[in-house]
Amino acid sequence: MMNISTFVKRLIYRNPQISLAILNKVRQLGFDIVEGVNPELALLSNSGIDVILDIGANQGQYARRLRTLGYKGRIVSFEPTAEVFSQLQARSSADPLWTVVQLGLGNYDGTATIHVSESSVFSSLLPQAPLLNQTYPESTYVKTEDIQIHQLDTIFEQYCKPDDRAFLKIDVQGFEPQVLEGAINSLDQVLGVQLELSFVQHYEGEPLMREMQDWLQNQGFTLVLLKPLEHNLHDNQLLQADGLFFRLNSGK
Repeated sequence: MMNISTFVKRLIYRNPQISLAILNKVRQLGFDIVEGVNPELALLSNSGIDVILDIGANQGQYARRLRTLGYKGRIVSFEPTAEVFSQLQARSSADPLWTVVQLGLGNYDGTATIHVSESSVFSSLLPQAPLLNQTYPESTYVKTEDIQIHQLDTIFEQYCKPDDRAFLKIDVQGFEPQVLEGAINSLDQVLGVQLELSFVQHYEGEPLMREMQDWLQNQGFTLVLLKPLEHNLHDNQLLQADGLFFRLNSGK
């Protein structure tokens, strides 16, 4: 007789839409499904990372996942939209090493207007490309909101000491180049960067994976991990992945 574990595994294997739905739900909650040692945590540990700047934090899914994986260092999360930031504040309140800041990051200091989507994880400073709403109907923009925006270079020393070993996680829906442009001086103290990389355009003006890889390589970072790969199974397209880049000769 087939046990329930085997049945579920076979069901998921033979029905990839079911596995995709399960993975998407798990990731919306800020977690992931992996086997064995988590490579992301191993990379952070091996590089001696002691402060993570979580840019585009949303409700804190990334930070909560790091804590679940076992990361015990400081986290500074940046989220610009008011309603989502209040949720982020609530989630971080019991963690003394988790600082939250209501702020957007970009390539200038001032204000900006962000498009707020039905599902807040799709909110962006950029207009949407047609593919995004076709693939994710919940990405529809429902309003705009004026936000504060700064260059990371302007505020970096408020959150990082000279001897800190910093890591940037950037998930800003196509606005990654502007964030990096505003962090060009701070990158000297950054040992690793995690970006959401797109293989097809989801937002107007969004650069694709190869362009971002080339830019970071020119700054001394090497792509060491892609995870998780996100597919459109209807159209056989590879859509997005989180890319982890590290300075390979950073020492400890």
